[in-house]
Amino acid sequence: MTACQLDRGLLVDALRRLEVVAGDGIGIVGEIGEHVLKLRLEARGLSGGNGAEVIPCQTVGKAQRIGFHAGLLLKTLKQSVSEEATLVISDGQKIFIETLDGKDIVMARRVNFFQSEE
Repeated sequence: MTACQLDRGLLVDALRRLEVVAGDGIGIVGEIGEHVLKLRLEARGLSGGNGAEVIPCQTVGKAQRIGFHAGLLLKTLKQSVSEEATLVISDGQKIFIETLDGKDIVMARRVNFFQSEE
């Protein structure tokens, strides 16, 4: 299990920017590394751009990468009033976001759309 605790507002803003560049149907690749969450588009967006965001965070566990769609996370994150959120990747198969006000998001499994660079 890998987790990163971060500012919810920074995550929402980053996902919104990527969603604008991506358009519908383009996924996001998220990677938790040492003290950062890196987000990038899995393919070029409608504008031809290939957006990327880096958000500082407190991390626990080994580096992991997972694919997901921004809209699924944004829906619940925008409803939360919590200042912090914790993003958890479990064995590269499940993604979970927990906020302090109890607005939790669970995705049962990863989205398989990106090529592993390993």
